Amino acid sequence: MKIEHTLNPTMQAYVRAGIDEVNRLRREYWQFLGQAKEAEMAAAVLQAKLSEQLGLIQQSEGLPAPIAPYRLNDDATKLIGEVPDPAPAAVEPVMAAPYVNGVPRVAEHAG
Repeated sequence: MKIEHTLNPTMQAYVRAGIDEVNRLRREYWQFLGQAKEAEMAAAVLQAKLSEQLGLIQQSEGLPAPIAPYRLNDDATKLIGEVPDPAPAAVEPVMAAPYVNGVPRVAEHAG
């Protein structure tokens, strides 16, 4: 069963004003959301440009390759990075002289 009840003119005006306000707030929300997205994209572009500049500084100053990208310190006066520990000096392998019956084989051919 369907029932229809006509609202009095005062209530109709109140409800229409409420609906209009909700729609206005939704439009405003989407507008601000769009502005926030634009700001986020602009920040990402600027961050990429800064990262590129820091990479150029790394190359031009001859800084060692970091494990992770260099970053700026809190007051933006220094690059901070972590580089791999230097490898230990290479050790040349020494071949042990083979022994035959307790005598070095090299000694057998020396004579």
